[in-house]
Amino acid sequence: MSKKKILVIDDEVNFSNLLKINLEDIGEYEVKAIYKGSEGYEAAREFCPDMIIIDVVLKDADGRDVLSLIKSDSQFQHVSVIILSAVPLKQILEKHPVLLGNTLILSKPITLAMLVEHIHQQLKKSENG
Repeated sequence: MSKKKILVIDDEVNFSNLLKINLEDIGEYEVKAIYKGSEGYEAAREFCPDMIIIDVVLKDADGRDVLSLIKSDSQFQHVSVIILSAVPLKQILEKHPVLLGNTLILSKPITLAMLVEHIHQQLKKSENG
């Protein structure tokens, strides 16, 4: 079975690196972490992820705008997305209510075990159509 590719877009370098290491240690995932929202679209085009995990608050961009740009490309319309943010759900949806499609919104802080369970569920859901 080939590894699922996960693109992490979060400007918290330590968090992103820890997430990358822990997910890759599971053995089921190949993870690319980037720390600038402005590089998100290009990273998605190069990496071709099965899932994107993105924060809303990034130093150089709004994660919702980055996600909208990525999802506007037909290549990524069916990619699973987890928005992982400390921003309240209502505030996330105010700006981009149509983002939801294949998107799960989770609040920080979150345990690694819980995040891994959500990743597994989202990827399984996208495989089953």
